[in-house]
Amino acid sequence: DEVRDLRANLERREARLAEREHRLDDELRRIEDKSAALDQRRHELDQRQAELDALGHDLDQAEAAQHKELERIGGLTAEQAKQELVAVIENQARREAALTIRDIEREAQAEGDKRARKIVTLAIIPAMCADSTRCLSTFWP
Repeated sequence: DEVRDLRANLERREARLAEREHRLDDELRRIEDKSAALDQRRHELDQRQAELDALGHDLDQAEAAQHKELERIGGLTAEQAKQELVAVIENQARREAALTIRDIEREAQAEGDKRARKIVTLAIIPAMCADSTRCLSTFWP
């Protein structure tokens, strides 16, 4: 009778462990999905960064060309000079806005990476510590 009780107790514990393992596997899959999504977003941000860098280069070249043209023309009326000056200032503002956007995207990417590492760490450690022996040997050799 005592053996039957011990066997039943063991079966209940095994069932609980199996359920816990299943939940941890599900959580790990969700985290891996999130990690894949973050990797995809990082790739998209890298592509966007490359586009912004190219745009910044194009803007620099256009601005240099405009300065040369203004120097060549030189004999503009006051109104024409004012219009040209406004156009140059607008172009500079656009360039600075593009640079600011690039900086914001870099910060967002860094923050996303930081959060992803935290999520993965918080999910993996409990899964690894399901077996206390494995947990101790992994984190405290």
